[in-house]
Amino acid sequence: MAELAIGAASISLQIAESIIKLKNFWSLVKEAPDDIAFIIEELELFRDVASDIETDLNSGDTVALAMDTRTDKKCLDFCKKAADVLHTICKELAKELEKGKMRGGFKTALRKETIDRLRERLRNAQSLLLLSQQIFTQ
Repeated sequence: MAELAIGAASISLQIAESIIKLKNFWSLVKEAPDDIAFIIEELELFRDVASDIETDLNSGDTVALAMDTRTDKKCLDFCKKAADVLHTICKELAKELEKGKMRGGFKTALRKETIDRLRERLRNAQSLLLLSQQIFTQ
């Protein structure tokens, strides 16, 4: 009899955990359009900033000349690569969302870990670029 009670409690706990996971997944699906739109806007702004940095590096400006342009360019290229990969995935997901919010939302939710990993890579690359520029402007 006690084994039955333990089994029932175990099943109840598993069902509760599954409901919580399903609720969290559903939240990801519903928030996907806004999340993807925000990431794309953020990446487009980053491209503008990267373009300005590249212009400065190529200008021959005395501040730019004081920097190690080789290192800055490598960091900038690294950032651009990270941004391009993330941008490509987000654009693909945005197209899926245009076809149907539900379908696109599911695909976005399923790729959340990939998106989060790529965003973290971009943040790390941006930190390296910032560090590179700070070293030579102090």
